[in-house]
Formats: sequence, structure tokens, C-alpha cells
Amino acid sequence: MQRSFVGVLFIQVLDVFIHVTSGQVESLRISASVMLVIGAWMILASPGGARGVGIANGFAFVLLNGVFLSVSGVSNPETGGFRMPLFGLMTASLLTFAYHVRLAHVSDRD
Repeated sequence: MQRSFVGVLFIQVLDVFIHVTSGQVESLRISASVMLVIGAWMILASPGGARGVGIANGFAFVLLNGVFLSVSGVSNPETGGFRMPLFGLMTASLLTFAYHVRLAHVSDRD
């Protein structure tokens, strides 16, 4: 389960790094990344007690990114292209987070 947490953490750090180095600091997206890492950490630190709160943080990740898309649009105003990096990173984040939740669920049953 620690590896899945590191996976979630790595993707979020990569996402924030991309934003900072490209000069496109987007507070909603960075807040979403922080929420997902906190949720994954809560699951890791207390699998039985905090899984629900961790999953709620996963929903907050989706909600904050959804708000970002509703405000900023699905295309990048600077390039005019579809926000493929956003959707790729979101998909990777959610798949890794879901795997992390699944591992916590399996370890609870053991």
C-alpha cells in the first residue's frame, strides 16, 4: 500500500512541477492535487478509520478539477488545443488513487 501512496504522490508532484515550471500556477488544480495526496495519506495512516475521509478527498479532487474546467474551459487558451495533459494526469491520478483505496479495502479484510 505504501507503493500506491508513492504513486499518487509522484503524479501529483509531477503535475504541480509542470504547472510551476511552465508559469501556469493554477490554484484550483494545485489544491486538487494536495487534497488527493492528503486523502491517500489518510488511507495509508489509518486504513480502517479514515478510508471514507480519504475517498471524500478523492471526490474533492474531481470536484476541484471540474470547477477548474468549468471556469477555464477544456481547451488551453494559449495554445487553443484540448487539455490532454490535464486529462491524462487526472486519469492517472484517479486510477492510482482507486488502486490505493482497493489495497486499503483488501488489507482491512485480512
